[in-house]
Amino acid sequence: MVQKNVAYILRLFFKLIFKVETIGEKNIDTEERDRPTIIAVNHPTMLDPFLLSCLSNKIFKKISPIYFPTSSFYFNKKWIRFFIAPLGAYAIKNKGWSYEDYLSETLEKLNQKKTILIFPESKLTKTKIDGKGGVVYLAIKSSARIIPVHIKGLEYVTFKKIILGKQRVKLVIGKEIFINKNTDLSDFRKISNEIVENIYSL
Repeated sequence: MVQKNVAYILRLFFKLIFKVETIGEKNIDTEERDRPTIIAVNHPTMLDPFLLSCLSNKIFKKISPIYFPTSSFYFNKKWIRFFIAPLGAYAIKNKGWSYEDYLSETLEKLNQKKTILIFPESKLTKTKIDGKGGVVYLAIKSSARIIPVHIKGLEYVTFKKIILGKQRVKLVIGKEIFINKNTDLSDFRKISNEIVENIYSL
């Protein structure tokens, strides 16, 4: 996949510009390939899906390709799709009547034991907000493990900091999370908020 080749270039770029440091890679069990993987990440910028290329080569190779859902509003723009589709992006509906309707494509990929990057808060935000229940629904339906990742330092990027070499970004990886398959639908939001709390506590 193109993603693996481009990852080397992105890694060099991000480490040069943002001095990216990864912490907690030991929390990723690279031998766990019989179970699908959800990488749950906060979402301060549009660069977030590509920052995972800064994981060590050994880890990235084990869990890639990494797919991430993108609003059809953006994906349907040909010039955007041209760049992001080879890097793992795929389109999802902007709205759905149910989890099944909205997340069917993502669930299909997880059932194929693929790695999916999900933003539990479901929107760009520089500060913590409530999570949506979709990440819990996907974990239960696919028996996926959830790997929480906190992106720190991209909330307020300035050109001055970049030029002076003072812009620092960290990828902090937490311990894997497993969701009880018997969890009631009414608890999805509550558990999603707990996952968001976990991410921001890293």
